[in-house]
Amino acid sequence: MNRLSVLAFALAMLALPAAAQVTLSSSPTPLPAGTLGVAYPAASITASGGTAPYSYLVTSSSPNILPPGVLLATSGALSGTPSSAGTFTFTVTATDSTAGTALTGSQSFSITINPAPSITTSTLPASSVGATTSYSQTLAATGGTGTLTYSLTGGSLPTGLTLSSAGLISGTPSAAGTANFTVTVTDSLGATGAKALSITINAAPVISTASPLPTGAQTMIYSTSLAATGGTGALTFSATTPVPAGLTISSAGVLSGTPTVSGDFTITFRVTDSLGAFSEKPLALTLVPQPVISGLSPSSAPAGVADIALTITGTGFAPNVTVNFGSTAIAVASTSATQINVTVPVAAIATPGAINVTVNNLSLITSAASPFTVNGPSITSLAPTSAFAGGPAFTLTVNGANFVNGSTYKSEVRWNGNALATTFVNTGQLTAQVAANLIASAGTAAITVANTPTAISTPTNFTVSPPPAISNRKISRQINSSTCP
Repeated sequence: MNRLSVLAFALAMLALPAAAQVTLSSSPTPLPAGTLGVAYPAASITASGGTAPYSYLVTSSSPNILPPGVLLATSGALSGTPSSAGTFTFTVTATDSTAGTALTGSQSFSITINPAPSITTSTLPASSVGATTSYSQTLAATGGTGTLTYSLTGGSLPTGLTLSSAGLISGTPSAAGTANFTVTVTDSLGATGAKALSITINAAPVISTASPLPTGAQTMIYSTSLAATGGTGALTFSATTPVPAGLTISSAGVLSGTPTVSGDFTITFRVTDSLGAFSEKPLALTLVPQPVISGLSPSSAPAGVADIALTITGTGFAPNVTVNFGSTAIAVASTSATQINVTVPVAAIATPGAINVTVNNLSLITSAASPFTVNGPSITSLAPTSAFAGGPAFTLTVNGANFVNGSTYKSEVRWNGNALATTFVNTGQLTAQVAANLIASAGTAAITVANTPTAISTPTNFTVSPPPAISNRKISRQINSSTCP
């Protein structure tokens, strides 16, 4: 073949039409996702480039297959209800209707089958009646295809709350209680998932501490804790009226400090929860003053005299005061803010000395001590002050002070520590009978007065002198005169 012939053949080949080719596509493109358990949406595989009609066949093998439950018709239509979730890639081959040797074409496609929608929110926060912050919680879900829509399918939400189709629970709750309800989420293909949920709406917090508060005392450390019920989250306490000077209320509800004032107070306290819900309650508080003793009447008494009616004057005496006489608690007969009347038992004044008297207000605060003097007996003089040894019995007069003649204790004169028969004359004088045997011999006797076993005077000496001497001359003269005629 010459060169011209070759060129002519090449030109003839270029003039022939190109061989037909079958191509595949999906409708819609890409293939839509489906949802497990829900009919797959309308979709198909289409071919072009050959002679219609075409027949379609999945030509790939496992694992590259259609989603289980989804079928490809020979017409190219996809249908069925998927039974497994996941992403599936497969190959479809289309064959045209050309007589003789048919034309074919292959193409890979993929379909995603989503799991059914499921609400993942498991708990919802509580709220409170009267909360200053509106309730707002959005439900969450996984799975499903397309837009998810939420609806209330069982029970009821708390009064004042609503559920939007987007899953937002919102509003202002107006009644306390726990609401149980069911929410269903639905995807764009109609697949659903339900979840049982609940919301608790707490009552506004309430102060449960009873009135009055524990009594306190001026200048003494004070501390008491308030309690509350209800509300949501942490509770915070405050006072909406002034608290007594020296006291403060903490956010935890502790009223404490050292009050610098006394009196009766009413304090309004507020408790607020984490959402702003609150309530208030007035509580009474008494702060007793520090008692002050300005005088005692009487301020002294003889040891062992008798029970004493004691009047205590001063300021700041509470209605339920107690009085201590030394270490002895004394029953209170009557009291006012400035005067207390008590009876001191004789046993409390049996021993001479200074005894501290104190007043205590409600066992909270005690006054400074005021001394009460218990005087022991004392001797200023004796009459007679001496006697001759061997003389007769006589009456001894003892002069002094603080002698007593009570029903419990009576003053007695003692001779060298031994009691004499004693007669009470008055608080400044006693008489005692001195037996002759006590002055049988010369010497000195210690005279004391005892009001009680522990109230004995300082001794005063009594002198027993030797008997006077009788001269012999006088005796001789008496004998001669008696014998002479």
